[in-house]
Amino acid sequence: MVKKLTALLLLGAGVLLILIIQWPDDKLRLIFCDVGQGDAILMTYKNYQVLVDSGPDNSVLTCLGRHMQLWDREIEAVITTHEQKDHNTGLKEIAKRYAVNKISPTSTEIKIGQINLKQLSKPIFTDKNADARVWQGSFGNFDWLLTADIGVAEEKQLLAELGPVEVLKVAHHGSKYSSTAEFLARIKPGLAVISVGKNHYGHPTKEVLDRLQAIGARILRTDQAGEVVVVSDGKKWYVK
Repeated sequence: MVKKLTALLLLGAGVLLILIIQWPDDKLRLIFCDVGQGDAILMTYKNYQVLVDSGPDNSVLTCLGRHMQLWDREIEAVITTHEQKDHNTGLKEIAKRYAVNKISPTSTEIKIGQINLKQLSKPIFTDKNADARVWQGSFGNFDWLLTADIGVAEEKQLLAELGPVEVLKVAHHGSKYSSTAEFLARIKPGLAVISVGKNHYGHPTKEVLDRLQAIGARILRTDQAGEVVVVSDGKKWYVK
């Protein structure tokens, strides 16, 4: 009887600890999931979640499980930047496990809680990478830019719309055909995150790494650091 009571008390204490750890606060978490050579970026605020892209396989589920409360089986919005396997393969399994309120390949503005996302205007090209949708996010005075797989021409088209951001998701896993010096000088990111895994393309390239270092950006790569978590209260921010 004593052993059973002790076991129940320990179980209750464990559940309580999980609830305390996972109880939502008032901060934004911008999470660059470690999904290998692909993109999956999760934004959480209180009980709200927005997912941009879902990676090349089902490894995004591990990221969702780690950063969503056990009792929360709903994702408010899932955005797919473009139709390539390294950006959208995980979506099928996500839809089996979570209720997704909005799957958005076409919306231009999304507001979930205090998370504001705007799709930046750009011309439509025939190349899948060039046709990727670029999203700028804001939470109070904290701003971030998700550039999917765009290249030099698309960056140039966006220059007039852009200003400084705190965090940049580096385009196309660090391809040398993106992240020009002019583009980086315009947005001046404090943190540059490269979502990348084992690949035969040479990503991230030395040219891009050198250009990021030249503007003083801190560089974090998911193939080296694992998932990258940025926390902000809308004024200050830090890497967890």
